[in-house]
Amino acid sequence: MRTPSVEVISNAALSASAATLPIDVLSRVDDYLGRWSIALLAVFVCLALLVSLLQKRRMQHNRALLQSNKEMLATILDSVDAYIYIKSPSLEYQYVNQRMCDLFGLSPDNIIGRRDEAFFDPGSAAEINQVDSGVLESGKKVTVEENNVLQGETRVRT
Repeated sequence: MRTPSVEVISNAALSASAATLPIDVLSRVDDYLGRWSIALLAVFVCLALLVSLLQKRRMQHNRALLQSNKEMLATILDSVDAYIYIKSPSLEYQYVNQRMCDLFGLSPDNIIGRRDEAFFDPGSAAEINQVDSGVLESGKKVTVEENNVLQGETRVRT
C-alpha cells in the first residue's frame, strides 16, 4: 500500500509543478522580450535620427543649389537689354531685373510686392494691367511695345 501513496504524491507534485511551469516560462519570455524590445526601440530611434540628419543635409544642399541657380538666372536676366518682370495673379511684382530697377530708380526690395499703380500714371497702369491679366489668363508669352508715363513725369516712354 505504500507504493500507491507514493504515486499519488508524485502525481500531485507533478500537477503542482505543471501549474507553475507555464508561469515560469511566461515570466522568462516576458523578460526576454522586454530586453529585446528596449534594444529594438533604441535601434529604431537611432535609425530615425540618422534618416532625419540625412534629410536635413540633403535639404541644405538643395537649398544651396537652388540659391546658386537663382543667382545665375538673375545674372542672365540682368544682362538682357529688356524690361523683365514676374507678377503674381494679383498683379504684384515678384521679380524685376536690373533694367526695371533702373527704370523706377529703386531697388528690387522697393518694387517687389507693389503694383503698377505705384509707378505709372493711372492710364498706363490700366493698360499694363490689361496686358498682364491676359498673359496670366492665357499662359502665353506676350511681347508688346508699350507707351507709358511714370508717376511724376509727363514724358511718354516707349
